[in-house]
Amino acid sequence: MEDHAHLTKTRGRRRPPSPLPLPLATLLLALAPVAPGGAQEAARDVVPLLSLPDHRGPLAGGDPAIPAMEGDDEFGELLVIERYSNWQNWYFGWDTSAVWTDNVALSPADPEEDTYLLNVATLSYLPAITGNLFANAALRQEVLRYDENPDLDFEYMQADLALMYVPPASGGRLDFLKQDMALTAGYGYYRVSENDFDDDLLTDHLAHASVQKVLRPSVGHELTLGAIAEFSLDGDPLTSSRHEYRWYAGYTVDWTRRITTGLMYTGAYHDYRGSGRADWNRYLGGNLRITLLEGFSRGTAWRLALNIHANYSDNDSNEAELDYHSLSVGGGLGLHMNF
Repeated sequence: MEDHAHLTKTRGRRRPPSPLPLPLATLLLALAPVAPGGAQEAARDVVPLLSLPDHRGPLAGGDPAIPAMEGDDEFGELLVIERYSNWQNWYFGWDTSAVWTDNVALSPADPEEDTYLLNVATLSYLPAITGNLFANAALRQEVLRYDENPDLDFEYMQADLALMYVPPASGGRLDFLKQDMALTAGYGYYRVSENDFDDDLLTDHLAHASVQKVLRPSVGHELTLGAIAEFSLDGDPLTSSRHEYRWYAGYTVDWTRRITTGLMYTGAYHDYRGSGRADWNRYLGGNLRITLLEGFSRGTAWRLALNIHANYSDNDSNEAELDYHSLSVGGGLGLHMNF
């Protein structure tokens, strides 16, 4: 196991989270596979893990290849929509990516390049409790394997349980603020391990609260804004656990039915327990998603997509030896299902 000085630099990811992440699977699905190279620490700030009920899966489906009919020349092609009476409580996602990074050890000087394979599996459940109150539960497992630095290989597991409240519309002037907003509060646990899940590098129990708002300026465009506060309750080792305050903004565009791009910025303040360390962390990520296959059958909606992503993270610590910059570029496949 690595000593505490090195562990503090490469310590475990958040959870995500959204979100990602999580209280759960992320609204910014296009950005889900974006993880900084070598950054067990920085990746904890990437995905705001939060999901709104109306984003749990397609509530409508249809066949765009309908027969030609009278009026097409005047009105253009039409999409026949079939409404379904239920929505999907469950979500499963699996992503695999090959990633290059220019700073595998998050070093402030003489950075070293490397490539790694990242596999991520997420399972979440979002049932309605009553009215506008929902339960939000998720389990996420990540596995990173490096090419030239296998001593940095690690696994990251996160579990979350939260309550989510979606403010209802009241017919007043402020309804536009409540629309597509969610408030969450809950409990999280995460574990960072090495040597094929055998040795713990870091474990922690968290209390977290978040707020997220989605704006849709036009068809196919989404702006997501949010803030998350996490409080470490019982970290081991204590010197590597931290309280975290994070804010984020993401913008996604559906250019066509199968092509989506996303851009996301995250800023965070890390207040480490058991030491005087304090960091300001910034992250900028972009993603291109190309849907290869998709379908809807017997209440299950699924999509297989190609993801290409790039991200840059910057850490400014009051301990100069823990400053770093990291650039990562990668791509892979993702399978996402709602059922």
